[in-house]
Amino acid sequence: MATFLSSLDLETTGLKAEKGDRIIEACVQVWRIEDRKKVINWTQLINPQGQSINARAQKVHGIAAHDLIGKPVFKDVAPKINAMLSRSVGVVTHNGEFFDLPFLAHEMAQVDLELPDIESFDTMQNGMFASYDQKPPTLQELCWSMGVEYDPLKSHAAEYDVDVMMQSFFKAVDLGYYDISHLKMKEAA
Repeated sequence: MATFLSSLDLETTGLKAEKGDRIIEACVQVWRIEDRKKVINWTQLINPQGQSINARAQKVHGIAAHDLIGKPVFKDVAPKINAMLSRSVGVVTHNGEFFDLPFLAHEMAQVDLELPDIESFDTMQNGMFASYDQKPPTLQELCWSMGVEYDPLKSHAAEYDVDVMMQSFFKAVDLGYYDISHLKMKEAA
């Protein structure tokens, strides 16, 4: 039986879910660990239901309010996100421990869902090897250290960030920086 690993990135209206900021783009990819084949690649813009987009956030991700007109609201996409994550033994993020996963958990709670209980692997928190001063690396620094091409003009689009993060993640696994051997032994529920 195959074992699956998810990867995730979010773009938001701002940095504080508890202050009303909302998810406006989500990308979830699901990978079969045994052959590193991407079996699901799902990206969705999400209507923030009237929450304005912070100008600094918009400058980073480039998503404007008019891009979200007619897009589904979070409560309509939350079950799909939950189902994809539930297939997996773990989820890979970049700064997910401190941003994406708490933000997603907050949004899920608003629609009476909980994140599945799966292992989290944060390439930022576990990537000190990728920066010259042993600090948590930016995604660009992680890519550079793993020889993955990184285009700053494409960055901060959720799907692009997940794609380059996973290329870097698997290269780091191959080089022995990240150990996922324990995940290969688990079977997804």
